[in-house]
Amino acid sequence: TLTLDSRALCVIHGNVLTAAGAGTCVVNATASGNPGQTGTISITFSATNQSPLRIINTNTTATAPSSFKIRLAGGSGGGAVTYSIAGGTSTSCAVSASGNITANSSGTCVVTATKAATSLFNSTTSNQATFTFL
Repeated sequence: TLTLDSRALCVIHGNVLTAAGAGTCVVNATASGNPGQTGTISITFSATNQSPLRIINTNTTATAPSSFKIRLAGGSGGGAVTYSIAGGTSTSCAVSASGNITANSSGTCVVTATKAATSLFNSTTSNQATFTFL
């Protein structure tokens, strides 16, 4: 017979142990018909890396003032996405929480996106993408 110390993270169905996220499950085993034969094992589950997160815009040049919607591919799980300016030569780069990058002056804006960690996946950051404003 298999039992758990806590059911918050893990569930046993038959002889299959399933974890809902990262953490440690303590499984207690008792031999059928012989309660004197017992054992305990701790099993640790770790979050895994997400699939690579990529900025995939194909058009990255526009005349200032202008804006682009940052397009993403990849990542795993339901973690929130945030955007940040990583550099560039334009003094007016801005990126919104919804992924719109704008510039009111000419130059480049370099951006990245980060997808937050969840109970199953570590956080991940995209490639840097350069948007050019003429």
